[in-house]
Amino acid sequence: MPLKLHLYHGVISDDENMRPFKDSLTASLGKVPVAQASVVTRTYVWSSPVLETAITEAEDICERDRTTDDLVLVGHSQGGLLCRLIAACICQPEGVRLGLSEEKVCALSKSNGLQSRLLNLEEHANRKAVTERLLGVVTIASPNNGALTFGQLSMLGRMLSKAGRFVASGLGQANWTDLATDRLFRILQYVNIDTVRYLSVSASGVNRFSPLKHGDLSLLPIVDRLGMHLDLPNDGVVEESSANLANATWKTEVKDVTVQHEHVSWYLGCGAATHTSVHSRQEVATLIAARIGLWLDSAPGKSRAQPPPKGPLHTGSRSKSA
Repeated sequence: MPLKLHLYHGVISDDENMRPFKDSLTASLGKVPVAQASVVTRTYVWSSPVLETAITEAEDICERDRTTDDLVLVGHSQGGLLCRLIAACICQPEGVRLGLSEEKVCALSKSNGLQSRLLNLEEHANRKAVTERLLGVVTIASPNNGALTFGQLSMLGRMLSKAGRFVASGLGQANWTDLATDRLFRILQYVNIDTVRYLSVSASGVNRFSPLKHGDLSLLPIVDRLGMHLDLPNDGVVEESSANLANATWKTEVKDVTVQHEHVSWYLGCGAATHTSVHSRQEVATLIAARIGLWLDSAPGKSRAQPPPKGPLHTGSRSKSA
């Protein structure tokens, strides 16, 4: 069955950063029963608001992709959040539109512009066909429950974080608020998708065996006032508990997380994988290709997602003390 994968990079990055992963994933897909797999790296302005980028990508996919290929969206870090929003905009733009209308913090003019684009997406002639072909979403080391949130910082750290996001927004980097707050998750709670599979993958480069951890910063003068704390294990930026979509604070866009979602935290080398290296590991490409193969095996009809098959690479999520 023809298959198309779209790969999305994270912050301070571009599609070039994803090319080694593209090569690894292409090679891994060749070892599973997937015919005519096409892997495409997508680039976007990482500093733009994630929702705006998602709408743009959804519009482009609906307008240009007239094939019958199954589609899988794969993203690293912020790219994973982007994939979730693209899927929401394709499968249920009316839900995204409703969630956006409830966001009082959005500038009225900006909100109205996005509302209009979402309404056009809802009425797009090719959208339903794309929805039927959207097989899955893969997030790699993505902050599915936020990163460097207020809950991970002391009072001083929160003040500095808020000030930093304000300055970054003034410099045209409006995405940081999407990563450190629950704004996107408040919007996604109005979406219910039951035909798409979700796979989240985490890295554990910072763990109980690591010689230096974020908690050690509390021993340093002045720095200790920031009070930054990340639960173990984490990848240096995103905690495993945040990468795991099932641990989300807000209701997610996944209608039944227990049926449609799987989280993988254990794989060869997971304890050495960091936020910037996890998507370059062959083991990660191998497990993603294996999952996609299983999705395709159970895809016929695709009227409703079935429980994810438990292959030899399957793992559950570990406890936070791991």
